[in-house]
Amino acid sequence: MVEQLGIKEHVWFVDKYLTRDEIMYYLKLSDIYMTPYLGKDQAVSGTLAYAVGYGRVIISTPYSYAQEMLAEGRGLLAEFRDSDSLAKHIQYVLENPEAKKEMEMRTLSLGRTMMWENVANSYSKVFIDTLEKHNSRGA
Repeated sequence: MVEQLGIKEHVWFVDKYLTRDEIMYYLKLSDIYMTPYLGKDQAVSGTLAYAVGYGRVIISTPYSYAQEMLAEGRGLLAEFRDSDSLAKHIQYVLENPEAKKEMEMRTLSLGRTMMWENVANSYSKVFIDTLEKHNSRGA
């Protein structure tokens, strides 16, 4: 179908399990990241988390984790088992570069909070605050 549509130079299928480094490489090359799962039973997606971390525009089906990650304008949700819905969202992103840029900025903003250094700093702050409260009560 890709050949029939004349878009072969824009679509790349990789039929293998990707290493973490390969995932990062492909995410950096991507304009749009998609997770078109077939049903709502999908719990999470590690690659979706990576895509958020890299501030990519994401189009996904509305499984729970995707709904959470793409809330507040960070991406677009298509219907399950509906290629027309996916196509509509892809077309919207391609035809609206300003909207794409805004989604990327919102996604990257969330993604930064998910980086290990920031997560560790958040936990450290909680531990320090808890210890300070505990010490001030016992003093």
